[in-house]
Amino acid sequence: MANKNIVVSLFVVFLVASFAAFAQTTLPQSNNNTQTIAEPIGYRALADWSGSSALMREYLLPAGSPATTYVPSAGPSYPTAITYDANGFIWFTDIFNNRVYRLTPATAINQTSTTALKWQLPLFLNMTRGPAHIIVDDAHTSVWFTDYVSMQISCLNWTTNLLRDWTIPRNLNIHPWDLLMDPATGHIWFTGLNSSRFCELIPPNNALIIYNLIVMGDTGGPLPVSLAEMKPNGPRFYMTDFRLDFLYRVQFMNPGAGASVFPLVPGGSSLALVLDSKQDVWVSQPASDFVNEQLTGSNYKKTGSITSMGTTLEDDMNVVAPNSVNIPIHITPVRAAEYTTPPQVIGDPLNVWNVPSSPSGPWGIDTDTNDSAWYAEYTGNQIGMITPSTNKTLEFMVPTTNSHPLYLTVPRFGMPPYATHVWFTEFTGGKVGELFTGTFVDVRAAPSIPPQYPPPNPGSIRWTAEPGAEIWIDAPSNGFSSAHHDIPERGVVNHLYARVANLGFSAATNINVKFYYHNMSVAFAEFVPLPPSTPSVTVWFPIGSTTIASLAPSLSTDVYVEWTINSTVPDHFCIGVQVYTSGDINLYDNVAYRNFEIFSVLAGVPTTLYLPVWATNFLNATGTLSVSLSGVPDGWTAVVKPNGVSVGPGKSTLLNLTIQVPSSAKAGMRAVIEVTGMIDGTTTGMLWVEVDVVAQTTTQTPPISTLDVGFLAGGFVAGVVLMLLIRRRGK
Repeated sequence: MANKNIVVSLFVVFLVASFAAFAQTTLPQSNNNTQTIAEPIGYRALADWSGSSALMREYLLPAGSPATTYVPSAGPSYPTAITYDANGFIWFTDIFNNRVYRLTPATAINQTSTTALKWQLPLFLNMTRGPAHIIVDDAHTSVWFTDYVSMQISCLNWTTNLLRDWTIPRNLNIHPWDLLMDPATGHIWFTGLNSSRFCELIPPNNALIIYNLIVMGDTGGPLPVSLAEMKPNGPRFYMTDFRLDFLYRVQFMNPGAGASVFPLVPGGSSLALVLDSKQDVWVSQPASDFVNEQLTGSNYKKTGSITSMGTTLEDDMNVVAPNSVNIPIHITPVRAAEYTTPPQVIGDPLNVWNVPSSPSGPWGIDTDTNDSAWYAEYTGNQIGMITPSTNKTLEFMVPTTNSHPLYLTVPRFGMPPYATHVWFTEFTGGKVGELFTGTFVDVRAAPSIPPQYPPPNPGSIRWTAEPGAEIWIDAPSNGFSSAHHDIPERGVVNHLYARVANLGFSAATNINVKFYYHNMSVAFAEFVPLPPSTPSVTVWFPIGSTTIASLAPSLSTDVYVEWTINSTVPDHFCIGVQVYTSGDINLYDNVAYRNFEIFSVLAGVPTTLYLPVWATNFLNATGTLSVSLSGVPDGWTAVVKPNGVSVGPGKSTLLNLTIQVPSSAKAGMRAVIEVTGMIDGTTTGMLWVEVDVVAQTTTQTPPISTLDVGFLAGGFVAGVVLMLLIRRRGK
């Protein structure tokens, strides 16, 4: 079992070894700083959490800086331990960048950014501190944290910005890791990671008591105690041993009485722990994918002896003013994979819960008010929840791939507007996550939008994905029907349609749908803004609006407005559709466009169309652009020149699309020619040209043909974006 999660075992070693190297002013580099947003699993639901939908916010942190220098530069953030205060703020450390943050949680469901206070801690002896675990004091005016590398205990008063540092003598070689506050005395207790020592700091007189834990083996001789983390329990506290897989219980007031030793599952690298309301102790074991639940009343197997010594520490004081930073937010709907996982019952007694996904690497752990245990899966990239009363385990995938969730916290009070949520750090993702329940809606007009919040390049992805898919015109010449995708007709009432979908898990009500057209014969001035903002009426001319009273989740509906296309409407125009409802989780897919061009191709008359096309390379490197055509009818010809040209990153090139329609083309014939753009053989963008052949007549206004532009998945994320120019020539 221990070998199946060697990745996490190695990370334990990496954590210790890299911090030791860090103390020598060498900054370890991560090989995986991926921040790519993955497609969320929200639309492949297996189970609800607490009977409701779940959402996951990710707060993107500022770039880091090499903590061993005074000069900041670009680099990743490494959010580590996390907690909260009574005012609803979230606190966390950045171990490799010498920082402490206080984050203001988002309150609106579609909020796209928030703010945080960032304290950049001063270096110690020209090297980093390595701030690790963090707690809030009982007065809720200060945070305490361990400085692993600089061997300090620090207290930051956020009302005065006073930073106090107690430095452990370097000859003691005690690197503090986890800490707690004795609720009775206010003394600070902390573990020396990967050692047999734990300490008690008495702040009023700067005294430090160092305790050494000795556990004898069954065959005689002391065992290699390797303390990890600790949690209080009334007059006592517990500590984990990640080498021996023991759980220790010690009295605050009389540690010399020794430590009660409770064995856990061996080979698990016992790490984080928490107590629930029943006083059961939950312990994560990242090396074995186990979560141990040591039940109240368990019998300890042996007693470890504890010796002590005292010293006095230096107390340095500095005023460190924070900087306010903007924090972008991504939000993703998620639902959990659900498993029935009864525990194994061993020991006196010990419940052992096997994490369903493997390898998972359960790391930080906390419990909620229902005594469900939440844990962060460092390797599995998930947040898990065990509900002992039902033997159910839920797992929620974190949207950012390979972000390595590390520690988490479950606030014991409701932060408006949602009462249940879990906060966690994404160690290599440079983010802080928030998982919470809440009903929500997500109406959209743009089908090309991938389920990302927000998408990577909102300005380039709002066209419909195929001709007539989501925006179309129904003309009166063949009778009105929403199924008709007709040629628009001037001088008469047309029905202008849009398809609106609700991707949310709740019904959307009072959805307002607005239609605009833009004169494409002039320079493209602006996009339709995201709702509830409205576009300039001098650029986007209102056509009309309608309201959808209610739209159930996972359904779509077609709506239309009447539109008389008069002489003021240019030959080439763009239709913009904007949808909005209160509480929409994602406004980035609420705007869609479709281009139309009015011209005639008459049956019996050979016609050549010259259509300029812009191709833009949105990749980060130069590539060879090639364009292919399909859907060209027999007897017609279509060609793009030039083809196979080199296009630099972010650069555009002009292509010429020539379509020849023979005189043999019959009235009523419709051709949809697909134009596919590729960079180095990879498809990255598409558009379609629709050509309709109409009968010659002298008794009515010549019927109108259309030219449609669309994008497929891929083109809107990165690569070639193809766009027809405004002008065209025909003969």
